[in-house]
Amino acid sequence: MQLRNLIFLKDIFILACTAFGGPQVHVSMFLKRLVKQRRYLTEEEFLEINALCSVLPGPSSTQTIIAIGYKQGGPLLALMTLLIWALPASLIITLLVLSFTIFSSVDLSFTKFITPMAVGFIIAGAYSLGKAVINDTLSVLLFITAAVTGVVFSSPWVYPLIIVAGVIAANVFIKGYNFEPLIGVKVKWRYIISFFGILLIAAIIGRISQHRSVLLFENIYRFGSIVYGGGNVLVPLMYEQFVDFKHYMNAQEFAIGYGMVQALPGPIFSLGTFASGMSMKPFGLWWQLIGCVSGTVAIFLPGVLLIFFFYPIWQQVKKYPIFKKSVKGSNAVSTGLILSAAFSLAKPLLLQGNMPLQMALVVTVTFLLVAFTRIPSPFIVLTTILLGFVF
Repeated sequence: MQLRNLIFLKDIFILACTAFGGPQVHVSMFLKRLVKQRRYLTEEEFLEINALCSVLPGPSSTQTIIAIGYKQGGPLLALMTLLIWALPASLIITLLVLSFTIFSSVDLSFTKFITPMAVGFIIAGAYSLGKAVINDTLSVLLFITAAVTGVVFSSPWVYPLIIVAGVIAANVFIKGYNFEPLIGVKVKWRYIISFFGILLIAAIIGRISQHRSVLLFENIYRFGSIVYGGGNVLVPLMYEQFVDFKHYMNAQEFAIGYGMVQALPGPIFSLGTFASGMSMKPFGLWWQLIGCVSGTVAIFLPGVLLIFFFYPIWQQVKKYPIFKKSVKGSNAVSTGLILSAAFSLAKPLLLQGNMPLQMALVVTVTFLLVAFTRIPSPFIVLTTILLGFVF
């Protein structure tokens, strides 16, 4: 393996250990480390990849980093990128599941500054992306409309609709591009066939065997295939399925798992690891371990197959005018949605009157450090956690 690819994987590992706060924060950290500091790709290429992943179902930030790995070194490096990105959070969640009784007594109050820190990261991400993509009247209007709509209609199912609306608006109002037919586009059908084939086979085997491990794999694979809007969309789906409907775990267990996922760096989709492992608790320790591994594979595999199918197609068609305009519209509304995500994350603190001066200071200082200095993100994260211990 080339030295540059090894350095790339080291950077992915650092991100996996420090990227708190969900997909909006992840994107800003990817932009800072992989684009501005390391220059693995240009800012334009990054924005194109992020626009593609924004309109695909699945874990958007995870798919973004997989696509960057694909661009850097092909499918093998993309798979290694996913493993390194998902491993720290999934491993910690697995240890949590296997030692749930011990963990339940641990005080997590030291993570209280993680949320305002994440708000600061998100605002900095919107600021950085905004400087690159908000450069004319249409992009300003799309940005403001998306931000306001994202705040008013907070349901994650609205997000893809806003992105599609931005794409349509860009194609309607941006002049000067003529339609060109798509010629000679090569499609790797095996990945999309595998995407649907795995879902169908798991559903058939689960229906016949009724074994909980197979049913869990099918449920979680399906969630990973249909979710728009990032990992937080998984919460109501998994809660309804595994707590209310199937009673695989109780509400307290689910809440502790979700709280731990929020406090960990890396993909929020590692909630699939927790849900599958905890759901196998009645079958013993080894089945819980199998459940954690199975849940991790099931939640991330659909996103990998979708990127392997769509990214090569995107590389071929992005030069066409209709897709250039689509990227412009998608980037403008995505920036607005990132800003609305900052408000959504801070909203519980504001409504509960639990946003004292120290919380506001964490938001402000985090934004200033990320946006205007070269201080490494890991240092900011570790300092924030240390402040939680001190206060």
